[in-house]
Amino acid sequence: MRTVSQGKTIEEAIYNLKEATELYFEEFPLEEKVRSLLTTFEISLEMDAKKVAKA
Repeated sequence: MRTVSQGKTIEEAIYNLKEATELYFEEFPLEEKVRSLLTTFEISLEMDAKKVAKA
């Protein structure tokens, strides 16, 4: 399984990722009952030096 999403903020990206994952499982339900699900994802926190200097 692989779901991806994005957002303007980290909070929005996490919310969108949760929604994408829920929709995935609605379309492709697990064959066995599973008590928990462990997942990982990466985020990029690259910041432009000029934007940081202005802040």
